[in-house]
Amino acid sequence: MKTIISFLLVAFLSTSLSFSQENESDKIYIDLSPGSNFTIGEFGYKSPYNNSSGFARDGYLGNLSFSYLIDTHFGVTSSFRYGFNSIDGQPIVDYMASSYPGHSWYLSTTNWKMFGFWAGGYASFPISSRGNIYSKIMFGALNVTSPDFYLSVDDGSLWVDTYGASATAFSYLAGIGFNLYISKRFYLNYNIDFLGSNPRFFGVETIDSDGNYSYDNFYQSISMINYSIGFGVKF
Repeated sequence: MKTIISFLLVAFLSTSLSFSQENESDKIYIDLSPGSNFTIGEFGYKSPYNNSSGFARDGYLGNLSFSYLIDTHFGVTSSFRYGFNSIDGQPIVDYMASSYPGHSWYLSTTNWKMFGFWAGGYASFPISSRGNIYSKIMFGALNVTSPDFYLSVDDGSLWVDTYGASATAFSYLAGIGFNLYISKRFYLNYNIDFLGSNPRFFGVETIDSDGNYSYDNFYQSISMINYSIGFGVKF
């Protein structure tokens, strides 16, 4: 996290020193951007032997952002974001097949689901009459729902179900982007950012075919690079 924040602070400051003044009448930017997220670190680990593994594939997101320039270049910004990541369950199936040979194992899952809100600082600088580059650093909260896992053998004689839970945790979001004007008020938005959070899940229920119940607590580190392209309006 420290490396990411340091990089983005440098990017933020470098844009501050590089460009000329922007039109002072343009104070408000609102954009809606779909995109993709790319898992980093433990969230994308897929080892059954690592308790920190999130088994998450790269996923998808939708982002709604509001930015307001307090002066010519600097202002405040906020973002709402929804995202989801499917599960790569094959390593779990392979692990069960090697641990309990003689059976064909099957796994079905739901997705990791996330909804977050962030607010923070924003800097915007023109690079031509057709667009501007910006930097942002924000902090907020991320609500995460963990996936359900339904694991069973082919004849249904053995099965293990783990049910998802919801948790909300502190989160940071920091990135850079570019707005390309297609008219006086409308623009295309290109954005790349880093997202980090570490939610703790309580009372995650597991039931098996022998009638055993367990309730577990765990942390899941979540780190992602997000890329989105969308459409916006400025006032």
